[in-house]
Amino acid sequence: VIAPGPSCNPGEYDSGGSGPGNHCTTCEAGYKCPGDDNRDQCNNGYISAAGATTCTQCSAGYKSASGHTVCSICPAGTYSSAGSGSCHDCGTGTASNVAGATSSAFCIQCNAGYHAPAGSSTCTICDPGEWSGPGDGTCTNCNGGTANPNPGGTSSAACVTCSAGYYAPSHSATCSGCGTGEWSSSGSNSCTNCQGGKYNPNTLST
Repeated sequence: VIAPGPSCNPGEYDSGGSGPGNHCTTCEAGYKCPGDDNRDQCNNGYISAAGATTCTQCSAGYKSASGHTVCSICPAGTYSSAGSGSCHDCGTGTASNVAGATSSAFCIQCNAGYHAPAGSSTCTICDPGEWSGPGDGTCTNCNGGTANPNPGGTSSAACVTCSAGYYAPSHSATCSGCGTGEWSSSGSNSCTNCQGGKYNPNTLST
């Protein structure tokens, strides 16, 4: 006995309706109906229009997931290969200002003095009181007792030790002078109060 062949045309599927021809339904967008009466959803990274017999692969630099009806361009800071269901973030310490990037080669390492978390479109300069090396994802605070008044510090050497009579907590742009009744040694993160029974009428005491 020869089994009956498909009853619906390519681009249609058997939806189970009754009556001549009423069971054949046009394949919806996001699906493929190759002509075997079945309907299959497109895989991630592929799309289709209504009545399609096959799914079309998204180009590199694009993605398709939910709905599988349109390939969406990857935003700056991301990239994808052909047939991708999602865009991949540029790695920490790199950035890409290109929408539709097709590989990680578009993600350029940040220079020293700049930083970028994953998925960044630009490298951001470090604030005063901070520094970074090449390819850093975050800026590092200057240690207590040091300060950096300039943005874009490229190493810990940008954080200059405070002189005696001055102090700086971590992440400082400037060293601040000790007040009356206080003193500090070089590289202090705070000033020390004079002991009981003693006084100091001067500022910036060492």
